[in-house]
Amino acid sequence: MRPPVVSRRSVLLGLGAAGLSAVTGCDAPWSGDESPRWERTPVRVNALAGHTGNVSCTAFSPDSGLLATGGWDGTVLLWDAVTGKANGAPITLGGTVFAVEFSPDGATLAIARGEGYDVELWDVARRARTGELSAAWSRAVVSLAFSPDGGTLITGDEDTNARVWDPASGTDSGWALHHASPLIEVGFRPDGRTLATATPDGVLLWNTADPRRLAVPADPGFGPLATWKGSSDVAAMSLALDGETLAVATATDVVLLDPASNLREVRSIETGDDPASVALTPDGRTLATGFAKGRLRLWNTETGAPAGALLEPHTDTVRAVAFSPDGTRLATTSHDGTATLWRP
Repeated sequence: MRPPVVSRRSVLLGLGAAGLSAVTGCDAPWSGDESPRWERTPVRVNALAGHTGNVSCTAFSPDSGLLATGGWDGTVLLWDAVTGKANGAPITLGGTVFAVEFSPDGATLAIARGEGYDVELWDVARRARTGELSAAWSRAVVSLAFSPDGGTLITGDEDTNARVWDPASGTDSGWALHHASPLIEVGFRPDGRTLATATPDGVLLWNTADPRRLAVPADPGFGPLATWKGSSDVAAMSLALDGETLAVATATDVVLLDPASNLREVRSIETGDDPASVALTPDGRTLATGFAKGRLRLWNTETGAPAGALLEPHTDTVRAVAFSPDGTRLATTSHDGTATLWRP
């Protein structure tokens, strides 16, 4: 099966706020206060070994207590996000896992898989499948995003659509945001009314509360609020938890955009390499970039300067990077079959 064009999860988007009551010994969810500062070279907490193939995606639970990793071996592994130790039994599926995302209450994990091109919903505590989303996709779903209230799940696919679902019933809402090229990433701002989508062509913002979207097909007058197109193809996107900063990776740099000002360019950070994945801390002050050849580097988004040394924690492309919602942990996953957990 052909791998997706990109799957940069993720969730990297990190939107939603609630707790997983079954998880203990972890910090409270980020409340809008300043995140821990990642001003120096991050410290490795643990190497997470358990997958037998490329580790393609990762996501933290909203209370920052759990970390999920998904791989091309068809499994999702759960880890204690504080210690990096395995947490319970793995979730085994058929085919490749392209994206994972926790619901805002932390009780459900959405998993996009290659076998059948569908999305499965799993009860995290019971490790039991509770539902399935299926839209006769002909290509893979590569990104997932729950709305902050948990009432909507967006799927971004290589069929060039961002589809809208009711995760409680598993039903398609009947409308989709159509794009000219395959989706890379999707994510909500905290207001739950604004959705960011990324394709290789650029980034778009949508008002999901616009009643014109409810027509089937959507009213021709319904379109994006704003668009941004860079000088080269987009490879990855990340939206800070506070919704104030959006990072877009292109061939040679990372561009910071202001979603509140119609995607106005704030700063370009010259990374000196081809970034494969990006993530922002909850307050947007630090950027993590993953590169080919297993490299990782952090950046100060206020100055554009590196924050610490260039690291090589993996032996192959860093497929995904993600900060925990409380800002105390960073996860990296790689084509080398491993993931790594970091602290400031």
